[in-house]
Amino acid sequence: MSNNTCLYEEIQKSSLVVALISISVFIGMIITIAGNIMVMMSFKIERRLHRPSNYFLLSLACADVIIGVFSMPIYAVYIILECWPFSAFMCDFWSAVDFAVSEASVLNLIMISIDRVWSVSSPTSYRNNMTIKRAIVMIIPTWVCPILLYFTSIIGWPYFFPDSANDRPWNECYIPFMYESPLFMTISTICVFWIPLASMVIMYSYIYYIIRGLTRKKRTKQQINATARSNTAATTATVVTEQGAQLATIDNTSNADSAFHSSGNGKTTKYSALPLNGASTTTRYECDAQESRQAETDVDDDTSSSDKKLESKLPTSRRKKTEDEKKQSLLKKQTEHAKRQSKKKRSGGDRQSKSERKATRTLSFILGAFFLTWSPYCTVVIIMSWNNEAIPNSIFHLSYWLCYINSTINPICYALANELFRNTFKKLLTCKPCLT
Repeated sequence: MSNNTCLYEEIQKSSLVVALISISVFIGMIITIAGNIMVMMSFKIERRLHRPSNYFLLSLACADVIIGVFSMPIYAVYIILECWPFSAFMCDFWSAVDFAVSEASVLNLIMISIDRVWSVSSPTSYRNNMTIKRAIVMIIPTWVCPILLYFTSIIGWPYFFPDSANDRPWNECYIPFMYESPLFMTISTICVFWIPLASMVIMYSYIYYIIRGLTRKKRTKQQINATARSNTAATTATVVTEQGAQLATIDNTSNADSAFHSSGNGKTTKYSALPLNGASTTTRYECDAQESRQAETDVDDDTSSSDKKLESKLPTSRRKKTEDEKKQSLLKKQTEHAKRQSKKKRSGGDRQSKSERKATRTLSFILGAFFLTWSPYCTVVIIMSWNNEAIPNSIFHLSYWLCYINSTINPICYALANELFRNTFKKLLTCKPCLT
């Protein structure tokens, strides 16, 4: 980095640029602090959020709040003034806290990924073994390891290498091993970002694979159930149709025999006997049926009791035919109902496809946000450790600030994806907890 001074007369930025940077960093800090404090307050006021998986979100919010309260304001001053206005020890302390908390945020993201893989791949084992105590045990290393690593390496570096303490300009602030040990910087960057990124990609890909498999199994089961219902309805329709045909044959035979025997007694009737071959002629029953239909037309507006009396006057064949028609009508309704249920199941499969697409978007957003906010800095810092003049300072500052933006969008990626968190956020924004 170039040797700058902290005299305001030598600041090269225009007032407009300074104003834009100031407004941007101020808005970023406010959103970061407010969003993560809301996560913490939601966890406090809503007891239903006190689940093991949400403790990882609470730990993540704590790390991101420290970044918003401590890291971002100091770095904003450094960017605006283009120089470090504080002491060398303050530079080392700020760098140690900043790197430790940022790495704690990354490790909490890893723990969230592990928790989700476990809950999706082995739900029963997860419910039986995942407790709040176990979640806390998993969270502790995400804080202890970064603190030990960065406080020891950054604050202890001048004590390990006394000659390097005088090499850093007084008005600049950067981690001492950034330019003095490119190999250490490269290895540490790979360990703290690129390996976690690769592990997150693998874990979320596995989560998507499991969700997709479960969706396909559920869809197949729904299709099998719908097919079984359709086959049952078709079988019932066939049986009822065959029974109706048998009843109709019995009725016709009975009518023919009655007419034949009446004619054989030599009595005068208003109808002709049915021939043995089953040819139809006008019968007394048909006349009675016509009279019954006429009566039904005349009393169309009568009560249901009158209809029952009229129906009881119908001949046996007509009543049986009416019963068959009712059965056919009921069967038709059942068949239509089965078709509607099958259609609903198919639409349910479509909804599962939509939920699968939603899961894809959510996982892609989480990984995309993490990659876009951290990869520029982790690429730039490796290049600069080997060649200090390869990257302009403005690009370096921008890439560094993008890492802070990850803390700004973490509540959106994780907390707002939880319906209970969203509802609690609404209560906080509308001050409902204050009124209760």
